[in-house]
Amino acid sequence: MGKFFDMDAPIIQAIGKVGQMIITTFTWLLFCLPVFTAGAATVAMCRIMINLKEDKSCSFQTFFRAFKENFKKGTVLWLILLACVGFLAAGFYLTVLVENVTLRMGALLVFCMLFFLVYIVAIYMFPLTAYFENTISATIRNALGMGLGNLRQTIMAIALTLIPLVLMFLSMKLFVILLFMLIILGPGSICYGVMCLLLPVFQHYTPGYIENLEDLM
Repeated sequence: MGKFFDMDAPIIQAIGKVGQMIITTFTWLLFCLPVFTAGAATVAMCRIMINLKEDKSCSFQTFFRAFKENFKKGTVLWLILLACVGFLAAGFYLTVLVENVTLRMGALLVFCMLFFLVYIVAIYMFPLTAYFENTISATIRNALGMGLGNLRQTIMAIALTLIPLVLMFLSMKLFVILLFMLIILGPGSICYGVMCLLLPVFQHYTPGYIENLEDLM
């Protein structure tokens, strides 16, 4: 029984990590409230999940410092992402209205491919910003290069982010039942899972980061 309550026991560490994910999720939701700050808040959440994986500080001060330091870059990346999604959504809608079936299917295929590439960049760019210092253009370029260069991790990360959507399509009743859990734990746990997948990728490029990434492009 004494070993069960030992702070180094796996079950206690797991409970502590789940608790930290819940706290980080609420903090992230709070900092996302103005909407335009969601990018910086996501970078800060990624920073906390990196620290959680590496057993470093996960305090509110750490979150706020990461949010403040990456506010400009995170916000610009977020606005660029929204613009890209808006453009693709508008193009997709207009394409559906095209009467020529061959032309419509070809255009839809192109938009699906572009959306996939944008999704890859979205998956990588906020964790990259939390882990590395780089310019906005280089971060976007490197996000795409890393994503395409590590497709196994990329596909797994995309699958993690789509869990809530998959649950909704499989069973709306189940989705509603799990909605509270998804709200309080979903963002933090998904972000942690994504960081567990991407950290080994990032660490592979850490020595001579810029030079190694340039070889991908």
